[in-house]
Amino acid sequence: MRLACLLLVSTAVAGCSPVVDLELYNDTGREIFVSVQAATEQLSIQPHTAQVVSLVVPRAGLARTFSVSSSAKSWTYPGYLRVFASVPFNLRERRSLGAQRIHAKVDSRGRIFLTSPKDSGVAVPTQPPGFPIQPNDSHQT
Repeated sequence: MRLACLLLVSTAVAGCSPVVDLELYNDTGREIFVSVQAATEQLSIQPHTAQVVSLVVPRAGLARTFSVSSSAKSWTYPGYLRVFASVPFNLRERRSLGAQRIHAKVDSRGRIFLTSPKDSGVAVPTQPPGFPIQPNDSHQT
């Protein structure tokens, strides 16, 4: 209970609140690096593995950016918060203490597909509105 209160207070002080917990599967065939908001750190995800990425709603005035890059390409995703927040509850994994996790994968063209909570590498047969998320741009790196 103390830990939950401490996390809630620290989130409020930081000016951000979590919106979704995302498990992102790398289906690009290369190591990728994920960056959220104006973070100075990037999360590395090896090919054909998944990592959890916490997406947050920033304070007013902060850029809402989400990007994925590899040694060959870089993609950015505008409007990603709205799309992830609109994922139907029946397609979310329910976790302890009421937490929820969304599962998705990024392919070699930078598209992000919603995947099954039971198998991160398998896309949901009928993608809900907004999916696959198309990158805003693709740059050679």
